[in-house]
Amino acid sequence: ISVATASSLIAFPQKLGKDLADIFKGMELLKGNTTYEELECVGYNPATRTLAGVIGLKRSNGFSGSLCSVGSTEHVGFWAFYSGSWHALGGTTVTVHDLPGISPDNRVQYAAFRTVALPELPCNSLHSIQVRAILSWNTPPTGPDFNPPWGNVVDTFIQPRLGDAFEPGVHTLRLNRIGRMNVDTINNTTGRATSSGIAGNFICSDSPFGGMLYIDGDFTNSHDIDVFNPSTGQVLPGTHPLRYQIWVNKVGEAPTQLLNSFTIGVTTASDLDRNVPQATVDEGTQHFYNYLEGGTQVMKERILGVWYAGGLTEGLYHVEVKGFVWSFDPITSSFHYQEVSTQGRNVYIYNGYPHTENLLGGGSVARQAPKLDLRITYKGDTLPTVVMLESGAMAASAPEGVLECTDVTVNQFVGGTYSITDNFPGSFETYLPNISIGGEIQISPIVAINGPAGTTTGPVPAAPGVATSVQTGTWYFATAEMHPCGYSIILSASDRALVDSSGNHHYNSRTVGFCLRAAQG
Repeated sequence: ISVATASSLIAFPQKLGKDLADIFKGMELLKGNTTYEELECVGYNPATRTLAGVIGLKRSNGFSGSLCSVGSTEHVGFWAFYSGSWHALGGTTVTVHDLPGISPDNRVQYAAFRTVALPELPCNSLHSIQVRAILSWNTPPTGPDFNPPWGNVVDTFIQPRLGDAFEPGVHTLRLNRIGRMNVDTINNTTGRATSSGIAGNFICSDSPFGGMLYIDGDFTNSHDIDVFNPSTGQVLPGTHPLRYQIWVNKVGEAPTQLLNSFTIGVTTASDLDRNVPQATVDEGTQHFYNYLEGGTQVMKERILGVWYAGGLTEGLYHVEVKGFVWSFDPITSSFHYQEVSTQGRNVYIYNGYPHTENLLGGGSVARQAPKLDLRITYKGDTLPTVVMLESGAMAASAPEGVLECTDVTVNQFVGGTYSITDNFPGSFETYLPNISIGGEIQISPIVAINGPAGTTTGPVPAAPGVATSVQTGTWYFATAEMHPCGYSIILSASDRALVDSSGNHHYNSRTVGFCLRAAQG
């Protein structure tokens, strides 16, 4: 994130020359009054396209009332200078109040955010872009030369987003993210994602996708087209916005076009935040979505479509986006929408491991989550040399998942077996929930034994796998110094799937219980 310290001084690029820059550095920008509030700094996150300004309140009154009143509004407007002129980026607001104890040396600070559309530059020609932010109390700034009666002006330079070396005026549709994962984190052969969690992605390793998937993308040079109502964000009648289509298919099968409706959050040219309904529009026999960003209208998230993949069978699927521009066709000697770009990516859809679980008290339920088995198979005064000699007794002689209830005497050891079955195992943990008895927390850590490699007392990452994987092991703990009571042991597990465009996974848990009784005598 590029951040510049704000003051009432104008920032000038170093190309003006060191001497000249030093002269201007000492000149005050004679705009505004910072007695009550001040825009302290301005920064830009190119990954999220978000400008941010930090506002510091310096007086305890003058803001139209306490927190129990409506207060007053601080407006922040943003402009960028490129291609020889200032370009409006829109603005945002923050509601402020009279708060006791505030002084110039003891400020209360607010953050004001605005998603903006700035030019992108390839790395070989990257340079900073000048941004001007204007803070104005109760009155929206009207332009880059606005003089706020209360507030101030901050000039700074930000790093724009790194982009492609595309030609000015050329509109290319780009596929940016699927399921909120950047497409370059998704292996096109396996369709699975690996990311360290930078720039809004989730931390994952060789992860498939499940549930609802957001498909994100954008058009290059979209700010060149402004065909939107500045208040509603809707396309103006008779205009020709950029358009696109989304197609999905299981690899080897025919593609299907996404036609479902959804909602997009936009900030309009008049700085109003709107939720705009997105539905397909017809052009002859074809169906399109309108691209709702352009000019000074910005989509908060550049969601092109919502793919409900939760009911799909497991496998590799292909996502393809196609961009269309209203242009003259010399073949037909007429204007119509013509395809200008196509981009695609393979993703692996996995909606959980399918199995049937027996329920306590009878019956069963179909699940799509890790299949779990947890059993108490040992209690005794000593810990065997080979822990849980009965661990091989995991055959299905007893119904899967039946909760066991046994008596254990204080100072005995308790142990058993567990197994996790899944196609994409993620992590699991066997633990004893802490309970309080007489104000004292009962803690006796469970030790999970995963073969000869050793022991662990925390969550255990499962080995990656593509085919069905079965993780098995044993667990035990000591009951010394625990109070007599009823206890439960829990096995919880998650797979590696990224579900519903989030960092969530398919989750399951199993519980077995026992009664800890006082030692006799």
